[in-house]
Amino acid sequence: MLSNLPKIVKKSLGHLPRHDYPTLNTFLFVSCWLNFAMDAGITSMRDLFYQLNLQGIKVDISTFSKASKHRSPDVFEKLFQSLIKRLKSKYCSEKIALYPLDSTVFCDLEKRCEYRLATNLPLDGEMAISNEEIGEIYRQRWQIELLGKFLKMHLKLDRIITQNINGITLQIYASLIAYILLLLVEIPREFGSRPSINYAIF
Repeated sequence: MLSNLPKIVKKSLGHLPRHDYPTLNTFLFVSCWLNFAMDAGITSMRDLFYQLNLQGIKVDISTFSKASKHRSPDVFEKLFQSLIKRLKSKYCSEKIALYPLDSTVFCDLEKRCEYRLATNLPLDGEMAISNEEIGEIYRQRWQIELLGKFLKMHLKLDRIITQNINGITLQIYASLIAYILLLLVEIPREFGSRPSINYAIF
């Protein structure tokens, strides 16, 4: 079976400029970040640049580090937003939403389980939130935790490789973009079903 991932990546990155910088153009810069996030065989940036140099692409870590420190994350953000639109159009029948919140109360009557969690949400007054709403918010909030776990385990977000805020932003965007690209990959029925995308970040 051939994966459609290369086709999805080519379509997603195809519009990026290839001649805007002399050494590390935007296309190559974004590709390096995505390569690092998605390739389990690459454990460090040194590994990535070693592979690139073997392929005849002459880029060094110093150039990449400077670019990560100074280039705007706008390209990553626009790519991320366009991929979200593609994902929403592909899975428009599924509910895709998240509500960030840290604590709540939740009861599951179907499983006959009761969870008592502290919350700082108002239970009365103008801003009152019912127990059912709190339970739904908690279910949605838990999806954020699952996404974070997935990104840390599979897309190398467990270890930040740069020390500046811009580079950290780029690494987070690269991991999120890689995640969405993986959601867009078609999986043949004989390999099982796709995990729920309810913990996507929309």
